[in-house]
Amino acid sequence: MRCRRRSCRLAVPRARGVNCHDNPLDDGIDCQYTLLVLIEWDDAKRAGNAAKHGIDFASVGQFDWSAAVVRAGVRFDYGEVRLLALGPMTSEPDRLFAVVYTVERRAGRIISFRRANNREIKTCGAEIQA
Repeated sequence: MRCRRRSCRLAVPRARGVNCHDNPLDDGIDCQYTLLVLIEWDDAKRAGNAAKHGIDFASVGQFDWSAAVVRAGVRFDYGEVRLLALGPMTSEPDRLFAVVYTVERRAGRIISFRRANNREIKTCGAEIQA
């Protein structure tokens, strides 16, 4: 299916809630698409995260990215841009989780996946609930 907008050349499946013209300067909303992103991780980091936080990186597919609040990680200079996404999982919608990741050319790379701490819940929880 193609977008109804003549200037758009996207031929992608329609999905609820995601808009291919999600730009405040656009004059209309004509189509929606599903964004498929390759997510990868280091297996040693995955095992360490599971041992420390009790959450497997493989369950990131249950993370509700559409409801998440994303912030840049600025606590330290990591030598790369790290992002923190706070949001629920479809399996536990009443609890907030934190995914720390970086975006590389080919994929998003997970650095940490855990339950959100009280500070994160306090600062971003209201935005997610709204």
